[in-house]
Amino acid sequence: MNEINWKAVDLNLLVAFSTLMETKSVSLAANKLFVGQSAMSHSLSRLRELLHDPLFERQGHQMIPTAKAIQLYPLVNKVLQTISGDILKVDTFEASEFTGTFKIGMTDYAELLFAADIFDAIHRLAPNAQLCFTTVDKANYQDRFDSEPLDLVIGSMKPELKEFQYQTLYTEKHVCMWDGQRHSFSSPITLDDYISLPHALVSPDGALKTGVDKELKA
Repeated sequence: MNEINWKAVDLNLLVAFSTLMETKSVSLAANKLFVGQSAMSHSLSRLRELLHDPLFERQGHQMIPTAKAIQLYPLVNKVLQTISGDILKVDTFEASEFTGTFKIGMTDYAELLFAADIFDAIHRLAPNAQLCFTTVDKANYQDRFDSEPLDLVIGSMKPELKEFQYQTLYTEKHVCMWDGQRHSFSSPITLDDYISLPHALVSPDGALKTGVDKELKA
């Protein structure tokens, strides 16, 4: 079985062939495809060489297709329709018709803030979708992207890998509150007053310092 010379196969030649079959004219086909008549004639020559058949024979002002051209015409059109309708088709996303699953990783704090609103919004826009929230933190969110896999992560973390796309949702300020009946601190509280009491640190990644410590050090 002879190997096909794929370098000689140009999809534009199939388009040219289909247009020639429709117009029965080199000049009309050239006008329809917005190319010069010489370019169309060159395409016809390449087609004849590729398919080993004259394909079209001039009779008066028309190019009459040969038996092989008539045989190939529906096959070529089917190939072009498959390419344009299936391979090159741009899929549109309709949320109302989506039946898949959204997987969203969240820190505990982000889940407290956003989970209920996200659930309501997605259920309203995509009522047939399933929504899965999974807990992540600064230490494991990158691995969870690959192992789950996750569509989205929400939390207080800065992406370190370039392939992540991210945006800032909001900026939050920290405040310091104390029981005025138990402590006689004045406002604003001083650093000495703040560090005079024992502190408990919740650290998902095991670090013994947080952004608050960095601010205090500065």
